[in-house]
Amino acid sequence: VTIACIGAPNAGKSSLLNALHRSERAIVSDLPGTTRDRVSASLDLGGVVVEWVDTPGLRDTDDPVETAAIATALDAIRQAVLVIHLMAPDVKDPELPAGIAPAEGVLRVQGKADLLEAAGLAANDDEIDLRISAVTGEGIAGFATAVRNRIVRPEDLAFEGRWPFDA
Repeated sequence: VTIACIGAPNAGKSSLLNALHRSERAIVSDLPGTTRDRVSASLDLGGVVVEWVDTPGLRDTDDPVETAAIATALDAIRQAVLVIHLMAPDVKDPELPAGIAPAEGVLRVQGKADLLEAAGLAANDDEIDLRISAVTGEGIAGFATAVRNRIVRPEDLAFEGRWPFDA
């Protein structure tokens, strides 16, 4: 199952990948546009292995290399079964591209929850499904479970036999 993580530059997509992978899989920087290509990793999310795709930040740009990188992000979105739309309180969130219709939808996640608390900012809970912090680990376990539950039916999780897989 392919999951694409999208959002604005510096929303915390690469930090989230690193927290989930428990390694420095992706380069993290304060500079917008650090991720120039899709970075992927196999992750175990609550007992289900997924292919996670960390995408370049979505924004308008005149930089031809960054434009090409954003095009690869859009391709990852089209191929994904689930899209994680990561939002952060310290960056302006882009409009999602038209036509996003992954099989299991879009999970809207408020990242950098530690910044919300430190700055005394309020999050608009009407616009998000979950709140997490890749820095403190807040909500990461619940996030993994929520993703697993979006892509695997409850009756399949409860099944004690072998899972059949289609070729």
